[in-house]
Amino acid sequence: MLHCNCIEKLLQLKDVIVTNIECIDNEMHIHLKMEQRLHRCPVCGKKFNETIDFLPRYRRFTNRVFMQIFEQFKECRSIKSIAEANNMTPPTAGNVLNWIQHNVYRLPQVHSIDESKGNAEGEKFQCILADSKNHNVIEILQTRKHEDIWDYLGQFCNRKQIKVVFMDMTGGYRRLMKELLPEAKLVVDKYHYVRQIGFNWKTCLGYPRSSKWHIT
Repeated sequence: MLHCNCIEKLLQLKDVIVTNIECIDNEMHIHLKMEQRLHRCPVCGKKFNETIDFLPRYRRFTNRVFMQIFEQFKECRSIKSIAEANNMTPPTAGNVLNWIQHNVYRLPQVHSIDESKGNAEGEKFQCILADSKNHNVIEILQTRKHEDIWDYLGQFCNRKQIKVVFMDMTGGYRRLMKELLPEAKLVVDKYHYVRQIGFNWKTCLGYPRSSKWHIT
């Protein structure tokens, strides 16, 4: 039964809303027209939509479709292909990732930190934290700002138990890791080490850093 927060009375039926939703039955996509009741509190006049177990609020596809999209993401497919397979737009399919709760309670003893180019929340670069031993991504922060990294890593109680951190040669990251993970050994990963050697060779030979090698 639906009740209003201000009074313990059954809400009055005000209207019926017809909603178009996506459903799956035996791996077949089905378009449904569902009638959802709209209730009104007789005291404050506030309106309430009927609660439906298989269709969460603000969503136009059922929990079966949600789980199918989630399994497709585990196959490392692109958002565009998943959207086409489920008859929806890529932004709608991508929003499934925002509804998935991913909680990490302890940091691994060996992990990596790096940045990548993207467009999350208007930021050009994001910060990636990964488990170097098990080859798993821990978290992708929306920015690479030091205060955001501090807020995320500072919440873990096992920070002083971290043994190794693989990272690039950025001085700001190095100082930040020394403060956040005082017992960890900072190691430059192979990619950035070899990349820096290549940059120095180009400088010695008079080539700009952005130029490509031409082997003859």
